[in-house]
Amino acid sequence: MDVKQLRCFMAVAENLNFTKAANQLFVTQSAVSYQIAGLEKQLDLKLFVRDRHTVQLTAAGEVLYQESKRLVAEFNDAVDKARMTESGMVGKLSIGILSSFKFLPSLIKKFRSSYPSIVVTVTRHNMNQLNDALKAGELDLIFTISFALANLRNVRSYTFLPDAAAVFMRPDHPLASREKISILDLKKEALVHLSAESSASALDWLEKVCRKRGFAPNIVQYSDDLETLLFMIDAGLGITVLAKHAIGFYPNFKLKAIPLEDADANIEGICVWKDRSNNPSVPLFLKKLGVVNPNEV
Repeated sequence: MDVKQLRCFMAVAENLNFTKAANQLFVTQSAVSYQIAGLEKQLDLKLFVRDRHTVQLTAAGEVLYQESKRLVAEFNDAVDKARMTESGMVGKLSIGILSSFKFLPSLIKKFRSSYPSIVVTVTRHNMNQLNDALKAGELDLIFTISFALANLRNVRSYTFLPDAAAVFMRPDHPLASREKISILDLKKEALVHLSAESSASALDWLEKVCRKRGFAPNIVQYSDDLETLLFMIDAGLGITVLAKHAIGFYPNFKLKAIPLEDADANIEGICVWKDRSNNPSVPLFLKKLGVVNPNEV
């Protein structure tokens, strides 16, 4: 028994008239008779009692009709859900974040209000973990820093936070009175930095911009997380380069963030997703973020 036969059976059961059923289904009466005869033969059941003037359901037909209403309703519901899933209206969206970017909670709240049937999960990771999870398909979108793109392939990105890099230091550091700092000013400074295990791209970026100016960064200590890194700076163990918006993540640390003046040392907040994401919820979220054409970025 297929859906076509079931719909035909239900039309006859509801109308108790083959002609009316045929009109309802936009088919000929003979086509309806053929479907019902085939269904009765297939099930080895007599479903209708017919004479010249009336059509009545048999006891078996009545049971099948009541059960069929439930089956058809469930089938229609399943088709609706499948269509909504294909359109992205129903589904799951996994978001990974590097930091607690201030705009994200309200953005996710607005997205959930528009698409309540999409389950959104948010997890926080270091840069390496974000990249690996995106590559593995464990995350649909990641919110990270621009130099993370150095270790990613076949992805698209959108800059949501154009931001210059800054040198983080204690307020009593000799460079703290400057309005801007050059990478060259770091040549003789003791630096602390995120470890390669947590942020290989960030470390590669710093080494690259320093080598371009003829020196290697003097990194005296590494940290696996941002909070500990800021603690090191506050303790006077060294200074570091970060995106300047990071100063607001841990307000307990009273540090200064002096912008870098070097044009090639810019750092941006970016959202990254796979070039060929098969999750239809992704473009819906990206449009909320402000990406007009997600596949053309």
